[in-house]
Amino acid sequence: AVSDIWAALGRNPSVSSSSALDANANLQICQFNDMNLVTTFPDYRVPQILRHVGVMNYESVLATLVDDQVELEKSGIEEVSIRAGTVVAVEEIVQRVKENISSATVEGCSERSESDLQRLADDVSAVTIDWYLWQRGEKLDRLNLLGPHHRVRTTFY
Repeated sequence: AVSDIWAALGRNPSVSSSSALDANANLQICQFNDMNLVTTFPDYRVPQILRHVGVMNYESVLATLVDDQVELEKSGIEEVSIRAGTVVAVEEIVQRVKENISSATVEGCSERSESDLQRLADDVSAVTIDWYLWQRGEKLDRLNLLGPHHRVRTTFY
């Protein structure tokens, strides 16, 4: 919930996805200085989109359970594996995005564009990647382009 509040009301205007978010960010309603320490929120949509784009692959038994929309055991090995895999995958994405931005900085940018790229790299975190993946997943789901997500009855999200 903290990351959702931050993303809606306190994220840096340079990474906002709409003018409404930019306006709210400029009001400085919600300032967190340590969002880079927060992990992705491994609910159902983020692992679903990561699987869809091929970042996560499930073993055949787990893939069948998810595809057949079988409810997984709360806190069972399947659920924990999906959630842990999601956190690891998003952290890897964060590192690769930052590396790509850093290599763009090295490839001969002007001083201004280099500082813009550094600011962009500083804004990349598990929370911003989560936000992007969630939004992308919602769009693909509305278009009926995503396969099923895992199902677990839980109060954790």
